[in-house]
Amino acid sequence: MEDTLIMDAVINKYFAGETSDREEQFLMAWLEESEEHRKYFFELKSIWNARNVFAESADLGRFAAFMRSTDARIAKIAGEERARRRRGLLRWSMSAAAAVLLVVCAGFAWHFLAGPDIYRVYENNTETVTTVTLDDGTQVWLNARTRLILPKAFSPTERNVKLAGAAFFEVARDEAAPFTVATDDLRVRVLGTAFCVQAYENSGQAEVVLEHGSVRLQTPEGVNLVTLQPDQRALYDAAADNLEISHVNASHLVLSQYDLVTMANATLHEIISHIETTYGVRISVPGRYGDKRYAFNYQRSNSLEEVLNIVEYMTGEHCEVIFRQK
Repeated sequence: MEDTLIMDAVINKYFAGETSDREEQFLMAWLEESEEHRKYFFELKSIWNARNVFAESADLGRFAAFMRSTDARIAKIAGEERARRRRGLLRWSMSAAAAVLLVVCAGFAWHFLAGPDIYRVYENNTETVTTVTLDDGTQVWLNARTRLILPKAFSPTERNVKLAGAAFFEVARDEAAPFTVATDDLRVRVLGTAFCVQAYENSGQAEVVLEHGSVRLQTPEGVNLVTLQPDQRALYDAAADNLEISHVNASHLVLSQYDLVTMANATLHEIISHIETTYGVRISVPGRYGDKRYAFNYQRSNSLEEVLNIVEYMTGEHCEVIFRQK
C-alpha cells in the first residue's frame, strides 16, 4: 500500500512536470516492469488529460448535462472492480465522468501509437453506449469495448480516425476535408453523412451500414471498392477477400444496436414535433423556427431534459416545456 502511494505521488509529479531526474528514472523502471503498470499509468494519464480538456473549454455549461448523465451511467454500471479502481483514482481529485473519455499523449506511449504526433484516444470499456463530440462537430456513439484514435487536431485537408470496435458516426460536412474511418481491413471515406462501422480487432471482418448520405469503401491501401447508398449494408470478409452488399432498415438497426433515434435533414419544427409526440409534452421555442435543417440524434433512454439540452446545444434556441401529459 505504501509503495502504491509513493508511485502515485511520483506519477502525479510527472504529469505536472515536476519530477527530478532520479524520480523520472524510477518511474521509467517501474513502467518497464509489467504491462499492468503501463496500463495503470495510461489510465491515469488519460483521465488527467481529459480533465484538462474540459477545464480549458470556454463553454462548460454545454458540457454540464453530458457530465451529469455520464456520472449517472458510470454509477449504474460500476461493479466491484470498477468501484475499487475509481476509489483509487479519487486520490487525483478528478471527475468520474472523464473516465469514459480517454485522451492520451501518444508520443510517450511507446508502441501503443507509432510516431511522435499527439493523438486522442476515446475508449469505451463499459457495456453501454458512450457519446463523443469531435472538434469538427462530428458526433460518434461508441459501442461497448470500442476504441477511437484521432489526431489532436485535424488537418485542413483531411480528417482521419482509426476505429477498433463498433460505432455510429454523424459526420459534420466539410467538402474540403473528407472524413476517413480506418479499420484493420477496410476504410470508409465520407464528406458528411451518418453510418455505422463494426470492426473489432482480430475479427477479420468489417461491417458498414449507411443511414443517410453516401460513403465510399476502400481497402486499407486506398483502393476503391464500392460506394454505398442509404439503407445498404456492406460486409467484408478479409480472409475470403469477399464483399457482400445487402439492403437493411438502417434506422431500425441503429435503434437496436445503439439505442439511438436518428432524424436526418430535419427542421427545428419537425424535431420539436417529434419530441412532443414522443414525450407527451408541449414545447415553446421563443425564437423563429426557420428553414435550417439538422441531423438530430438522441438515445432512446435519454430523459426529456437531456434531449432538450441536445436541441438547445445544436440550435442555440431555448426550449421551454409548457405542458406535460399526466
